Amino acid sequence: MIDTTKLQQVDDDLQSIYSDLNYYLLIDYMPAHVGPFIITIFNEDTYSFLITSLLRLINEHNRLVDILVHYNLNPFGDIHVSAVFYDNKGSDLNELISVYNQTLDLLTHNFESIKVIMKLNGLMEAK
Repeated sequence: MIDTTKLQQVDDDLQSIYSDLNYYLLIDYMPAHVGPFIITIFNEDTYSFLITSLLRLINEHNRLVDILVHYNLNPFGDIHVSAVFYDNKGSDLNELISVYNQTLDLLTHNFESIKVIMKLNGLMEAK
C-alpha cells in the first residue's frame, strides 16, 4: 500500500530545508506543510489527496533544485540532484502505487542529497 510515513518524512525534510534557506535570507518564501497524512480509510478521495500532496511536494522539490542552481550551491555538480516528475499513466492500481512509491523514494534520496549540499555550504547544521 501507500507509505504515509515516508510521505510525512518528505514533507518534514522539505520544511527543514526551506526553513534553513529562509534563515540565511536566500529565500523569502515558505511553503505550508502538506500533511499530516493520517489515513483511516482508503478510497478514491484518499488516493486523490495523496496524489495531490505528492504533486505539491514535487513542485516544491523542483523549486529547491532551481534555488541550488541559482545560488550555485553545488558548483562541481558532484552531488546529483535533479528535478522530479510524476508520471501516472497506468490504470492498474498496483502499478500506480508502485510508481507513487518509487517517486517517494526518489524524493527521499534527493532530499538527503540536498541536505548534504546545504551542510557543505554551511547552510544547515549536521544533526
